[in-house]
Amino acid sequence: MKTPPLLLGACLLFWGWQTGIPLVGAVMALVLEGSRAMGWRWELGDDDFGRLWKLSLSLLLGDAVYAMSVSQRTDLDLYLFPWLPIVFFPMVAGQVYSTHDRIPLRVFFWPLPSWMTPEQRIREINVTYPYFGACLLATSVSNRETLLFYAGNAVLLGWTLWTARARRFPAPAWLALFAVIIAVGYQSSGLLSRMQKVLERRYASRIAQGTGELTDPYESRTAIGRIGRLKLSGAITLRIDPFFSGRPPGLLRQTSYTLYNSGYWLATRPQFARVPSSAYSDEWELLPEPEDYDGVRISTRLGEGLRLLAVPHGAFELDRLPVKDLATNRLGTFRVFGGPDWVNYRARFHPGQSIDGPPGIEDLRIPRNEDAALQRIADDLGLHNLKPEEAIATIRAFFEEHFRYTTFLSLPRELSFDTVSPLSRFLLELREGHCEYFASATVLLLREAGIPARYVTGYAVREFSPREQRYVVRMRDAHAWTIYYADGRWHELDTTPGSWQEAESARAAWWEPVSDYLST
Repeated sequence: MKTPPLLLGACLLFWGWQTGIPLVGAVMALVLEGSRAMGWRWELGDDDFGRLWKLSLSLLLGDAVYAMSVSQRTDLDLYLFPWLPIVFFPMVAGQVYSTHDRIPLRVFFWPLPSWMTPEQRIREINVTYPYFGACLLATSVSNRETLLFYAGNAVLLGWTLWTARARRFPAPAWLALFAVIIAVGYQSSGLLSRMQKVLERRYASRIAQGTGELTDPYESRTAIGRIGRLKLSGAITLRIDPFFSGRPPGLLRQTSYTLYNSGYWLATRPQFARVPSSAYSDEWELLPEPEDYDGVRISTRLGEGLRLLAVPHGAFELDRLPVKDLATNRLGTFRVFGGPDWVNYRARFHPGQSIDGPPGIEDLRIPRNEDAALQRIADDLGLHNLKPEEAIATIRAFFEEHFRYTTFLSLPRELSFDTVSPLSRFLLELREGHCEYFASATVLLLREAGIPARYVTGYAVREFSPREQRYVVRMRDAHAWTIYYADGRWHELDTTPGSWQEAESARAAWWEPVSDYLST
């Protein structure tokens, strides 16, 4: 059975879009669908198809070797499956440009299995539908669980089933049934996604327990080591109104982590303690008020789940926050309980103080598999012989002068078939990556220099909206940076090149102004 016209091309375009390589997907789609307009064909025999199959198997083997060399634990599928359309492209291209629209089954089995009957041994198959399935599988592994992804899958599957539907059923009835199935499937996918997150979180905690740490389920599964383009939404998640100085804080912190393990940052000893409420139910005093300070008003939707706040470093008081309870921990994380879905709270802050607890042994811990690369860089930079302020300046200059920011991670120029981790390869070979690489590498280099440091995630505040007359923070402004301990307090350090802001802004969709207007 052969796929209908343009279906494979549409699927390849969808795969290229979701995996961040649209040009590759477009070229492959043009090659396959162009066969319908070409009048000439090759006379390919069994031996020719056998060579194409061996080429595909060789590509699959190379894909598997690469995936095993760079993957971490359960991430093997994230490196193996996205490339399946390229792996099997020679085979399907050979079929569509041959004089035969089927390939003998014996091409794929040599020697022929004993369980195959004589009729099965001479059977022929059309590989376009299996290839279509491989493309959908590759797309599914690479997606970010967006509504557009699900809609694209539904369209492609509906297109396929429509052409093969039984004609005795009325078209309206078929469409209605398909719509019901799609709706149920969408709801079920959300449930499965939530179950997956729970399992992943438990898995991360088990890793930490193996190191002897007491952990809370909070963990950050970074994109370190993954291939492809980071895909973040342009939807507005925070609105910022600075007061007093009129300047917003450059960064709003949400979570902090201490233990790094193969692409995961884990929070050690993050138990929360409730903040006593003041005389007013919507005011929360965290630290004594300093002589001078700044303030910012933050509007956001808390939603469900853990309900973590984004606050500036050095926040000492929150007000106009009508929640039942506010809790904090030694890692500077704010969590609220109860209260409305939407909040418009104010945070007063002073960078010279913070609620973060003093550093511990875990703030100097370096993973064993990263130690060799970190020692090599530290020796090259002379970090062990520098004062803290000199080491910090040296590390900042190192990333500014020798690294660049990119939202797309391609194959390494030289594959290392040893135990070199993606983070070590970032430091020693590639020297390009996104903020999670820069923040993680900075934390570990500071620790190598003897300076306690933690990995921090949150948002960068950088875009002023003339229409709203305030700053807006989008999902793509999600950021990672570092805090380090010196002179008796915690300081912020962001070594990601400043070009990351322009790179992220360039990804704005053409319909973003419309969505901004609807979200106000």
